[in-house]
Amino acid sequence: MLKKVLKEPKKNIDNLKEYEFNCPSSQCKHDKDKFNLNFSPEINIFRCWKCKYKGFVHRIFEDYGTEEDLRLSRQKESQNMKKEKIILMKILLANFRKGIVH
Repeated sequence: MLKKVLKEPKKNIDNLKEYEFNCPSSQCKHDKDKFNLNFSPEINIFRCWKCKYKGFVHRIFEDYGTEEDLRLSRQKESQNMKKEKIILMKILLANFRKGIVH
């Protein structure tokens, strides 16, 4: 989905810990092939080292995507939060069963 708005990353390899894109901000839009925007898919944040444009990934869709892009981004973010909450609850339950209480 991010590629639709930012185009192709510097390295197009699945499961990278970080991707580099060209920053779409007005300050950086003339910097072709500088790949100054870093995106971390594990935590869904991005940051441009040049103009300091940063935030959670849905901000890119708010600023540069369509309404549909933003809706899908928020939907995916919500699904990821639900998965993370389930994982956290399983860890807490396992710790409780082991007698580990925080």
